[in-house]
Formats: sequence, C-alpha cells, structure tokens
Amino acid sequence: MNGQPQPEPMPKKSCMVTLMFEIKDDSEAMALKKVIDDHVKNIDKKRYT
Repeated sequence: MNGQPQPEPMPKKSCMVTLMFEIKDDSEAMALKKVIDDHVKNIDKKRYT
C-alpha cells in the first residue's frame, strides 16, 4: 500500500515468558535483554506449528 513490507501474521500459538533476575544496574539489564532477544529471534518457525 505505502511501500512498506507487511508484518508477518502472529503465530497461531504463542507464549509469554517472564524472567526475573537480580541485576546491578541498567547497563547489565540491557545486556541481558539483548542476549535474550537475540536468541528468541532465532527460534525456528516450525516450533510454532
């Protein structure tokens, strides 16, 4: 429509996971978030079906 790619549809099955860690400061929290985000993005789509 406006030249931007359409987002992929949400998977039919999904889950939300909440992780709680004791951290020293915001920089440690952001580093941990990046590690988790990078790994979650690399989950094969076939695991959702």
